[in-house]
Amino acid sequence: MPGDLLLVNGRIRTMDPANPAVSAVAMRLGHVVYAGNDAGAKAAAAPGSPVIDLAGRTATPGLNDAHAHPMGVGFALLDLDLSPERNAAIPELQALVRDAVARRPAGTWILGRGYDDARLAEGRHPTRADLDGIAPDHPVLLIRMCHHIGVANSAALRLAGVTRDTPDPADGLFDRDEHGELLGVLR
Repeated sequence: MPGDLLLVNGRIRTMDPANPAVSAVAMRLGHVVYAGNDAGAKAAAAPGSPVIDLAGRTATPGLNDAHAHPMGVGFALLDLDLSPERNAAIPELQALVRDAVARRPAGTWILGRGYDDARLAEGRHPTRADLDGIAPDHPVLLIRMCHHIGVANSAALRLAGVTRDTPDPADGLFDRDEHGELLGVLR
C-alpha cells in the first residue's frame, strides 16, 4: 500500500530524546508505527511492505518546510534586485526600472523584488507616479521584501482592471491619496 515502508539494519535517528537511535522503523500510510529493533519493525510492518536494508547507513526523519517557495526563489532571480543593500533610495530603484525598460519591448512586464520602504532614504514606498514617467508603456510591479506589499504603475493597474473606483479586496488595501486616487501601493 502507498506509504508503507520498512527500514532495517541501519542507524536511524529518531529525534526522540528518550529513544534517540534505532536500527529499524516500520511505516504505514506514511506514519511511523514502530521504531526499535529489526524484529519488532518486521512484526509491526504491514504484509508486503517494501523493505530497504540500510546496510548500516544512517537515516534521519525527512525535513519538511511547509513554507518553502523554491520555484518562487528561482523565478525571483529573473527579477530586478531591489534589495536595500544595493538600493538606498527611490531614484536607484527608478534607474533599475529605466534600464530594464530600455532593454525590453513595450508591453513587457518589469518585475522587481526586495525593496524595503523603511530603509529607503525617502522612508516611503515608491508610488505609481514614481514609475509612470519612466515606464509608461511597460507594466511594472515592484514587490516589497515581505512579499505582502507591492507597487504597480498605471500600465499594470490598467491590465489588472484596477481603477480609483475599484473597492479594496476583502483582505487587502489599495493605498489612495487624499482625493481617492490610487498611489499604486497594493497591500
